[in-house]
Amino acid sequence: MKIRGGYLPPGFPQAADIPLHTLTFEQRGERIEVTVPAPNAVQLSQLAAYLRERQQELLAHMPVQTVVERIGQAVVRMLEQREEREEAARCLSAITGYARETVRLGLIRTLQSFRPPQLQRFLAQDLHNPAILDGFVPQPSGGWTRAYGPELSTHIWSGNVPGLSAWSLTGALLVKSAVLGKCASSEPYSAGWLASGVGEGSKELAECMAVVWWQGGDERAEEKAFGASDAVVVYGSDEVINSVRGRIPAGATCLGFGHRISIGLVGAETLQVRQTALIAAAAARDMASYDQQGCYSPQQIFVERGGRMDPFSFAEAVAHELTNLQLTHPPHELSLAEAGAAANYRTAAEWSGEVENTVWRGPAGGWSVVYSESAELRPGGLNRNVTITAVDRLEEVPRLLKPLRPWLQSCGLSAAPERLFALGSLLGAAGITRICALGEMTAPEPGWHHDGRFHLLDLLRMVDLDRSAELAAEQAADYRD
Repeated sequence: MKIRGGYLPPGFPQAADIPLHTLTFEQRGERIEVTVPAPNAVQLSQLAAYLRERQQELLAHMPVQTVVERIGQAVVRMLEQREEREEAARCLSAITGYARETVRLGLIRTLQSFRPPQLQRFLAQDLHNPAILDGFVPQPSGGWTRAYGPELSTHIWSGNVPGLSAWSLTGALLVKSAVLGKCASSEPYSAGWLASGVGEGSKELAECMAVVWWQGGDERAEEKAFGASDAVVVYGSDEVINSVRGRIPAGATCLGFGHRISIGLVGAETLQVRQTALIAAAAARDMASYDQQGCYSPQQIFVERGGRMDPFSFAEAVAHELTNLQLTHPPHELSLAEAGAAANYRTAAEWSGEVENTVWRGPAGGWSVVYSESAELRPGGLNRNVTITAVDRLEEVPRLLKPLRPWLQSCGLSAAPERLFALGSLLGAAGITRICALGEMTAPEPGWHHDGRFHLLDLLRMVDLDRSAELAAEQAADYRD
């Protein structure tokens, strides 16, 4: 199967001259070739200049509510185009090895986060008055303020989760920034598919986006891309982020989103006989969604003793649910490195000298659950491998998390209402940046603060027009009289 990835603005005059690079994937006995635009350094410079020009001409003066409408209408149309969406899921399944049903549901959930009401929530989360993107708005303290997004932002996307690019792509467009995106070598399809869908709904937005490919670390290409950009958004390892940050021109913004670790907490009061199975199923879904490749999937779940069901029974229930999910949502085929990491994780648990039969394994190593009575950190080895740890009190856990503070992200929490905010405060102080229900860890709400940051504000440059300038202007008018 051969498909086309990436995206170029329809009016870019040098589009026909840009060579195509072919990336080949073999998953589950199927071979797929994805061709993506691969501009050289000179062409990348020309493309960046074109995007900046179109941003000034078409996007900079577009009312923000019009941007919302155009993106939202395009997303609704993509949700309604079932055949096209199913084809995208089939292609992504062939590229990534994830089950088609997993990808299909993942694409739907991603698109649902960018419908018009959700886009309004994005704006409201960061901006008290979104009109600040269109002109000066009054401030309570006096004076006026206006916000400007980057004329051009470059985005370096990772390929661990299909559709991840939608968050930064959409956020940049909402602040009226043209987008130059580098698709991931491991998943070069979804970013271009999303850009094409948005572009079909708006000729103006279509001219302000490009999704291309260059070899990661190509300093000549990145010098051109970074040098032409007001902001660079990069997803990847800490090493990649630090490398990019060191090459950003003075005055430009660099936003880096590195690898993170997420956990789960289950309070004893929620471990009722019927409720336990529901909570275990929710936790298993969070693990099975893209095989814990997203930063928001739990790698360790702490379960409180003293409930109607004990932590060991909860671990057993999670293992049962993972068995069921392996049939309906089979895991992707592991690379040698991934398989080795999972095997090492299981072996270390089995030889730890703890209680017998503390490890449950799936068929052919498709998953594993390690139950531990020792209150210590032992994150799983990804790819549906999780540690379930018994603790006397959930309030102990934030102290255990201290060594992981720089890398913490989400916590799936199951606890009584009267404990929710107290536990939330302890977790926030420990470094957790998002708390949600188990079962919802892989579906962040629109407007969430990714890694504790702002989606839109971090891209903006604020301009204040002081009250003194207004008074001086009024006095000058008086002098003319």
